[in-house]
Amino acid sequence: MHGGVPRGRHAFHVMAAVFEAENGARIENATVEASVTPVAYAAAHVPGVTRRLEPMAIAGTVTYGNYFTMRGDGPYRIVLTISQAEAGKPLILEFSYDHRTR
Repeated sequence: MHGGVPRGRHAFHVMAAVFEAENGARIENATVEASVTPVAYAAAHVPGVTRRLEPMAIAGTVTYGNYFTMRGDGPYRIVLTISQAEAGKPLILEFSYDHRTR
C-alpha cells in the first residue's frame, strides 16, 4: 500500500472517505490531495507536505490514503482538496488534528 510503510516511528496514515452530499453515495473516482502542516509552520507561512491520497480498496469500497511524517506533539492543519472531472471546481476542506506521541 502506497509503496509500503515508511521507516521510522513518525509515519502516520491519513485517510479520507468521500461521499455525495445529496444522497450519501460513496465517490470512488475522485482525485484527493492532502496537505499536512504543523500549525506552528503554518503560522510562519512555511508550507507543509502535500501528497496525493491514493485510492485503496477497503471492504469492497474505495477510500483514499497516504503516509505523512508527524514529529512531536502539537496541532497540525490538514487540508484536503477533492476534485472530480465532472464537478469543475475542487472542494477544499480544512481540519485540525491534535497529534500526541504519548
